[in-house]
Amino acid sequence: MIKKIVIIISIAVIFITGCNRGVVGGNKIPFLTFKVDEERDEVFAYLNYWDFEKGKIVQTNEIIYTTKLTDFARRTYKNGKVAWDFIVQYLAYPLSWDGESYMYLSSVYHKVNEPLNFKIRLFDDRRGIPLKKGEILPVVYRYSKDLQVSCVCKRYWEEPFTTFTFTVFKNDEATTKSIDISLFNDMFHGGIPMGQAYLYDKDKNRVKSLHLYFDKEKGGHFAVCTINMDDGKYKWNEIKGIKGCIPYMGNMDIGLIGEKLYVPQCDGGIGLIDLRDYSYKSFLNHEDIVKIFSNFKDSRVPISHASIDGEYKNYLIFHVLYNFEQDNPTSFEYFYILIDTDTKEVKGILQFSPKDKNWINIMDKDGNRLSKISVDKLIKGLSKIHYISGNLLDYGRFLDSHFIRFPHKNGG
Repeated sequence: MIKKIVIIISIAVIFITGCNRGVVGGNKIPFLTFKVDEERDEVFAYLNYWDFEKGKIVQTNEIIYTTKLTDFARRTYKNGKVAWDFIVQYLAYPLSWDGESYMYLSSVYHKVNEPLNFKIRLFDDRRGIPLKKGEILPVVYRYSKDLQVSCVCKRYWEEPFTTFTFTVFKNDEATTKSIDISLFNDMFHGGIPMGQAYLYDKDKNRVKSLHLYFDKEKGGHFAVCTINMDDGKYKWNEIKGIKGCIPYMGNMDIGLIGEKLYVPQCDGGIGLIDLRDYSYKSFLNHEDIVKIFSNFKDSRVPISHASIDGEYKNYLIFHVLYNFEQDNPTSFEYFYILIDTDTKEVKGILQFSPKDKNWINIMDKDGNRLSKISVDKLIKGLSKIHYISGNLLDYGRFLDSHFIRFPHKNGG
């Protein structure tokens, strides 16, 4: 099944390390906020912590890196203003980071300012390549801890093999191996060739990739390709135990904790894929999420599907919109929910409402407000940055544009 294996050992790897500074602790969730500097045409990435035990936000005021406004990033409206929401949402975020030990950034868009306690690696970024009308990116990249994957995934259904290039990191060395994998077979035939998630096991020198595909007769399926990085051999396994449909999802919609993947469910909840035995079960269904609000909200009010925002250690962060009405954009409340995946216990909640748009409330699991922080203080100068038809504070547009980013290892 192996057509070609190429191994390259790279001695020099671009990485930057810093001193062990910042507030790090077991009850603090790290996250980034982004400040737009229109005079310097840059976006600053600030490190913060959500101290869920004390119920407060801790700002370090440390800038880890900046995002440069390149020609590709310049998106202007008729009034000539830069679309900073586009830049923050699609270019400013780390390619991958775990919140405690490493951060992967783009050498094209990002410039390291203060690495703090993170080991930072810089990668070439193909998003800035000029393309002709109708063309797609020639190379697609995915990232996970100690791993970069690239693929030229063109018309894979017509080719016996598709070439994937895996770069794995051990200490300060990078090993690159290209492996030809069949993407049109009995297990996988008609999905996203690049895959939705990647996990590298350094001890076993093994990569597992999750691929979503849809069958006209049986609906959605998850398939896992396990690749041995020593000899290049691979095998496919289908995830078992899925009941009902599978929604489409991208790599940024999937949380990765240990060897478990947390994915969206059609019922609006969160599913759990265990890569150890290729099993699937519901982690939280939509009714479980509704029950989270039962102590302090009317559970009869509409609650949106859960959207996964990131993960840190054994904690998963997701958000929902409470009282979401399509015809009334000011009616909803935006809730970030922090949950312990070992116990399913809610550890803390962040709340934003367009009716009180200048504040973010820090709550306990029962909805009691422990403290609050000014949005303009947390996301410095946000009130001065404008959207197409108004301010980014209006209707929580800054949250939709991800001016707040939690750690997320499965990136691309």
